[in-house]
Amino acid sequence: MLTPYSKEQISAGENPQGSNDFKQIILRHFVKKVKEKVIESMLKFDEDVKYFQYYNDFIQTVENREIRSKRFLVLNQINYRLKTYFNSQYHSNNKGGFVEVLKEKNAFKIRFKNSDLYLEKWIDNKRVSEEKLNKEVDFEKIINKISGTVVVI
Repeated sequence: MLTPYSKEQISAGENPQGSNDFKQIILRHFVKKVKEKVIESMLKFDEDVKYFQYYNDFIQTVENREIRSKRFLVLNQINYRLKTYFNSQYHSNNKGGFVEVLKEKNAFKIRFKNSDLYLEKWIDNKRVSEEKLNKEVDFEKIINKISGTVVVI
């Protein structure tokens, strides 16, 4: 079974082959092994270089997908935590999406830019400020910024 993340083993009743034995292969592990083999092969043989481009395209797609998946999980976690305090919503798009908190005529958006998270303040549909957030998401800081008051959680 080729999966993007570790999964629990399914029971015999759920498995069409009637067995609960399977070998789980995590996609990134598979790609790493294939990458090693392709590089070895490229060093030995100078022919069939065109196939290396196909491989590179495949690898880039897999890596991009993993990045989008991780961003999706982080933004959903942020949205889940903010819903306790605000009217927040996760919006998905092809760039990874963002979490939006509406507060009167203002909006606050939390989104990724490259590998960093940013908190943006919007007034009348115009971004007026943005602040880079720490790698470890500080919910107390985000809530305080949005509410305009100090909230201890």
